[in-house]
Amino acid sequence: MEVREAAALEIAAALFAGEEALDNSLASIAAVMSRFPATRARAGLSIAHGQQLLEAAGEVTALLTEARGKLWTLHQKLEATQRQVGLGHVAYGPGDKPEFPAAARAGERA
Repeated sequence: MEVREAAALEIAAALFAGEEALDNSLASIAAVMSRFPATRARAGLSIAHGQQLLEAAGEVTALLTEARGKLWTLHQKLEATQRQVGLGHVAYGPGDKPEFPAAARAGERA
């Protein structure tokens, strides 16, 4: 059983690193988007300048948000697999894990 527990911890560490990286990416893109309006105005450019950039950043944000939802789905599936192989709860990372409503998960419709 120790081998399975070690494997679960290894996967959990990688999963949490991926979750953190995705959240950091979302925060970075949000920072980029928040700077567009002010820098455009400071540069004395019309609103037409940078519109395509803002739209592209919005698309990236939407894709990252969808990926984050899919990562949460992966997280849930890994927890189910953990139970199937006879492992109890393995605490790693933040302990507060609320259930996401089905409609909030990426790829699912209410």
